[in-house]
Amino acid sequence: MNIQNTQNKILLTNKTLKNFLKEFDVDATDYGIEI
Repeated sequence: MNIQNTQNKILLTNKTLKNFLKEFDVDATDYGIEI
């Protein structure tokens, strides 16, 4: 498995999750997510 690809997917997932939380005006810190 390519570790770099995995890291990129994780970063993309985090970005998507942040955008999702922002879209619904959710406080991301409630979920332990650093913005």
